Amino acid sequence: MLEVLVHLLGGDINSIPRSYQLLEVEIPDDLARTERLESQLSGDWVVNVLTTQAWGDDWLAEGRTAIAIVPSVVAPRTTNILLNPRHPDARQVRILSAARYPWDGRLLSPPPALPPPEPQPPGPPQSS
Repeated sequence: MLEVLVHLLGGDINSIPRSYQLLEVEIPDDLARTERLESQLSGDWVVNVLTTQAWGDDWLAEGRTAIAIVPSVVAPRTTNILLNPRHPDARQVRILSAARYPWDGRLLSPPPALPPPEPQPPGPPQSS
């Protein structure tokens, strides 16, 4: 979800295509996968989107595995699971459910304004 939110156009939930679905999937334990560790990425991978896009493009083009597990930029210490739908083994991934995600509007609305601070009573007179 966070990965989608950071790429929204103009911060508008309605810019998510109607075809976008949240999928719950089941991946067989023995399905071959590619795992990309943070230590394998260039030092600027968090800020250089071209680095991660190029890796993903290469992974898709090479077609060695149906699944890639990659670190998340927006949610540190978590991973994203990518599916190559052109890989023959992708058929082994079962979709358990699909739904248009019910986004909570608070995710994109500005936070409420804080009330002004309470006036503080004057302190004791200062001696010189």
